[in-house]
Amino acid sequence: MKSPIPLRRYLSLQFAAVAALPVVIISVLVWFLLMPQMRARNAIENEGLARAVAGQISAHLNGGERQLMGLADFLLRNTPPAALTTGLLDAQCGRGDFFETIYIVSNPDTVIRSVGLARSRRFSHDDLLGMDLTGLDFLADPRIRTASTWSQTFLSTVSSRLAVALIVPLAREVMVGEITLNRLSEFISHLPVESGLLTLVLDRQGRIVADSQRLRWGQQLDLSGLPTTRRDGQAVNASSSFNLDGQSYLGTVVDVQELGWKVLVAQPTTLAFKPIRDAFILIALGLGVALVLALAVAWLQAGGLSKMFRLYAEQSRRIADGEYGLTWPESKTVEFRNLADNLDHMAIMVQQREKQLRENEARLLITQFSIDRAAIGIYRLGPDARIQEVNESAARMIGYTREELSSMTVFDIDPALNKENWGTAWQRLQVQGSDIFETVHHGKDGRRIPVEIYSNLLEYGGRKYAIVFAKDSTERKKSEEELRRLRNYLSNIIDSMPSILVAVDRDGKVTQWNRKAEQETEIDRDTAQAQPLAEVFPRLVREMDCIKTSIRERRVIRDPKVSSRHRDETRYEDVTIFPLVTNGVEGAVIRVDDVTERVRLEEMIIQNEKMLSVGGLAAGMAHEINNPLAGILQNASVLSNRLTGDLPANHEAAEASGTTMTAIRQYLELRKLPDMLENIRRSGSLAATIVKNMLSFARKGDSIVSSHDLCSLLDQSLDLLKTDYDMKKHYDFKKIEIVREYEDAASPVPCEASKIQQVFINILKNGAEAMAERGGGAVPPAFCLRVRDDGQWVRVEIEDNGPGMDEVTCRRIFEPFFTTKPVGKGTGLGLSVSYFIVTEGHGGKMGAYAAEGGGTRFVIRMPKAGKTQ
Repeated sequence: MKSPIPLRRYLSLQFAAVAALPVVIISVLVWFLLMPQMRARNAIENEGLARAVAGQISAHLNGGERQLMGLADFLLRNTPPAALTTGLLDAQCGRGDFFETIYIVSNPDTVIRSVGLARSRRFSHDDLLGMDLTGLDFLADPRIRTASTWSQTFLSTVSSRLAVALIVPLAREVMVGEITLNRLSEFISHLPVESGLLTLVLDRQGRIVADSQRLRWGQQLDLSGLPTTRRDGQAVNASSSFNLDGQSYLGTVVDVQELGWKVLVAQPTTLAFKPIRDAFILIALGLGVALVLALAVAWLQAGGLSKMFRLYAEQSRRIADGEYGLTWPESKTVEFRNLADNLDHMAIMVQQREKQLRENEARLLITQFSIDRAAIGIYRLGPDARIQEVNESAARMIGYTREELSSMTVFDIDPALNKENWGTAWQRLQVQGSDIFETVHHGKDGRRIPVEIYSNLLEYGGRKYAIVFAKDSTERKKSEEELRRLRNYLSNIIDSMPSILVAVDRDGKVTQWNRKAEQETEIDRDTAQAQPLAEVFPRLVREMDCIKTSIRERRVIRDPKVSSRHRDETRYEDVTIFPLVTNGVEGAVIRVDDVTERVRLEEMIIQNEKMLSVGGLAAGMAHEINNPLAGILQNASVLSNRLTGDLPANHEAAEASGTTMTAIRQYLELRKLPDMLENIRRSGSLAATIVKNMLSFARKGDSIVSSHDLCSLLDQSLDLLKTDYDMKKHYDFKKIEIVREYEDAASPVPCEASKIQQVFINILKNGAEAMAERGGGAVPPAFCLRVRDDGQWVRVEIEDNGPGMDEVTCRRIFEPFFTTKPVGKGTGLGLSVSYFIVTEGHGGKMGAYAAEGGGTRFVIRMPKAGKTQ
């Protein structure tokens, strides 16, 4: 098999002749039709380039002129010191890119007063200051005093180079900026001109100011041989041929108006017409060959190429249809063999990629299906806040279709975001990479849907976007609200309980502290939290062993009636410890119940039972006494009748005894027997009354309420007390003065007589004992009893003149078990029971007050209408 040749060479050989024919035709047309136009075009191009160079020079010089004029204006307005002026002039010179030197010359002595130099020449400052420039002709020109002026080229005294100067007038001086011609040549050489072109800048005398080739700089040129720029006194642009250094040029001259300079752009004639000459030579050489071979070679090669392309096109189509294991036709060229190899490789790669595409498509479908069916809303947002893609859950959540959401922005569904704060939110997401927050989405139907937002910033293919997961938090919010409500409810229940509730963990540190515990210890819940129980509740230190036992053995432990001193008072508490296991955390709940009232009530009940027993004994004794007392009274009455009565039987018995009733009466009167019999009867009646009162007081009735006169009940109580104290012999109750102030207007009140008598007896007995303990004195003991009408009440006042009570005793007098008597002489229940009888049993009021002048006054108010149910 022959070695293939490159396709480029093969086709070049085949189609060279075909390509030659149009080249020949074009060459002929160029030679005969375009030659004059080419010459004119060269002239126009040269003229344009000359104008451009002139414009660049003018712009370059005008820029320097504006720069120097600005500096002059600044100096005229500010008059800075010499050092600052020198600094400004140096700064304007810079590196010498434009001005080589700027100096200020005094007028009229033309001496340099201040000078600025390029950076490389600033060491010469001192050498130039004071230099006399009288030899410079342009300084003698009167125009420089009134307007800025450009000078002729001259040899600079300052820089010792050919230069041109810009003179700007100051008030009494002039500022001169020198531009060396070599700088201008560098500027010209850097202008974008074609290679081979000659660009010269000539001053008014024909001296070459700038040369783009840097060969003729500074030379004097004869202007007569150049194209003229003035015709009939008018400025024109001239283009023609001329000789320079023995070589023919085709060029154009343009004036630079500001300086009177000329810009010459020229091109050697041979170079200007070289393209046409070369074209003619090539056309002549190829014309013959092109004519012979064009038709034959083009016909043969076109057929072969067409066949090959048809074959490869057919094979490519079969690859596109899914046929990959194909055989490719033989070819002579490397390109076609490479094409066959590449197409074969393409078929393999297409097959692999098709397989991978199917797999990716399957994975993509699964992923898309999973995203669409996800229980959470998923959005893809762009940097402009537009919703690029959304899943079905998100659309269903807010009631829009996916198509509607794809045409919306996030501002449409989240009112918390807008164009003003979106930039901040996107910037935060770029910095953090992710963000979590809660917001409210607005549904299509106006619903407000609370959502939790989880956003991540991703980048793919150089494009950034945000993936946002939106979870409907409505149910969670409801659950949290319900949980909060239940917690508050349970907390309120715990706080409203009258018991102290304290929870501790296994280490004895507080985990729960209710309001009763706060009130009892005066330590708030936050302070007590996580503190050792022994520190915040010292009274429970003795229960720590029981707490540990309850936690360890998981059983309830009770410690009843634990006594403690609290505020100068003995209190009783039931302590109950409940083991607690919650979420694997062990602990205990301690409940402390104040049972002081219950203990006192139990003791009161016991005391009442004792009193009932004593009352029963007293009633039995009274009943036993009543029988012989009745016999005494009856016999005393019979004896009185038989001794003093005017009865027939008495007269008969006296006569039978040998006496008369008159003698017997006389004897009795002499012996005062009738008075004795009356005393026996009176004492017996009094004893009978006392027994009756005792039976009435001690009898256990059925709590029958009826109307009673409080004055009578008070007197009956006094009678009982006189007898009681007479028996005990502690003191003589009869010696206590009783002052009664009873109002007739005081009406009877509904009450239980025995209980009200018990109240009166308790008060009178306490008052009598208090006055007896005070001992004798100038003022005898006395009670003042008052019963008065008080509107809807009947008020009873019992006032003694004893030692009285202090404020603390007066405040606590009705507390159960409170007594000021020595141990063993009082229970502290009498006045407490009395207060209970009056207030709870009868709906009345009872109080104790300090009396004026000493003593104590008890005030009882009983409602006339009785107790209100």
